[in-house]
Amino acid sequence: RRRWARLAVVFALLGVTFVASSVLTRALTDKREYNWYRTTAVFDIVGMACHSSITADEEFVKLLDGTGLKETHDLKARFCYLFPPGKRSWYEYSVLFTWPPTATERLARKHVWKEMLTSHPAAWLEGRIDLARDHLGLHADLAPWEPICQDFTGTELQREQLHVTSTPSSFQRWMGNTLRWFVDHGPLYRPWIYVVASLLLVGWAIWRRDLFVGCLVASGLAYQVSIFLLANAPAFRFSHWMITCVLVGLALRYAKPPISDSVPTALAASGTTRAVQ
Repeated sequence: RRRWARLAVVFALLGVTFVASSVLTRALTDKREYNWYRTTAVFDIVGMACHSSITADEEFVKLLDGTGLKETHDLKARFCYLFPPGKRSWYEYSVLFTWPPTATERLARKHVWKEMLTSHPAAWLEGRIDLARDHLGLHADLAPWEPICQDFTGTELQREQLHVTSTPSSFQRWMGNTLRWFVDHGPLYRPWIYVVASLLLVGWAIWRRDLFVGCLVASGLAYQVSIFLLANAPAFRFSHWMITCVLVGLALRYAKPPISDSVPTALAASGTTRAVQ
């Protein structure tokens, strides 16, 4: 009962935090960008169109009517060419659609996304698996996407708007080049390594009944699974929480014995073992 009560409190606090942060974000927002309609929705639509059995331009034009589609010829080939997995172009698939979408186009994209997902679930899954393979570093001929970033802004437009004129120092450039050497030599920046380590560590935590380490590492894995469902780019930064959790979990694994092992030792040291028995 006590454990279930604790779990209920955790979920209640999670819900309160989510609602409070959402309300605060809306209150602080000057202009809403509707990112899902510009990024993930279009990404999924393009991926499902590429992997679906639809081939005729006329059928695509009819299906995507109202979404802001700007081209009408060779759409199947265009969708498959622009689908991001395996590529290193930032949202290049968006050139097929208006950017940003109007209110009518947002509603149309939401409707088409739902319709395609229910009509072609295998196509959605295939596209997501392609992205997951890229994101986890399972493409042997492709390095992870932006594991070492030394840019102060994402684009030159952002640099101008923020009035940022700084450049990396010689030491920063040396550090970046050193870390990039590890990107090209070895698995240090391949997220799948940390997935395997997380699974092994969770198994160890279950075996040794170390609840803290198990929950910590499992939270990293859960976050990684959410990337499979929601992400629209194979960026390395999406794995940061999983990597952090597994490294902290490994440190705890070797820095101290599990709580279940330390309790009898503490009782014996205090002379209360016989009383407890």
